[in-house]
Amino acid sequence: AVFAPYKNYKLTRLPNNGGFELIDDGGTKYYFELQETTQIETLGATQATITIYPSAWVITRIELTNNKTISFEYENYTIRQRTHSDSWTIVDLGSPEYQRCINERNLNNVSHSSSDNETFGLLLHKIITPSETVTFDYS
Repeated sequence: AVFAPYKNYKLTRLPNNGGFELIDDGGTKYYFELQETTQIETLGATQATITIYPSAWVITRIELTNNKTISFEYENYTIRQRTHSDSWTIVDLGSPEYQRCINERNLNNVSHSSSDNETFGLLLHKIITPSETVTFDYS
């Protein structure tokens, strides 16, 4: 985590991979308990690989020092993206083939790869305070 300089913040991992608790220097507690997940499937000349990782943690509630709570609710969304890459690599920079690699327009032995990225995300739907609720409508 990156904090503003000279701030006395405490970041604690919640049990069972349940997120994070952040306490600022005034005693306000911020909870990040829901995560977005991204899955990347890479296809290419070598064996396909699938990588799944948490790509974001979102805030779920804020506990103020006056014992009031602000809660956040989310709705699910999914976004997909496919990327393609072509490359031709010569390792020996002193090789006469290196200059040819730079100048060649129709390359043979090009390595092709593509990846499918899919993010299972969260859109903010509601902010709930003790006195009011704000609802976001994305339609």
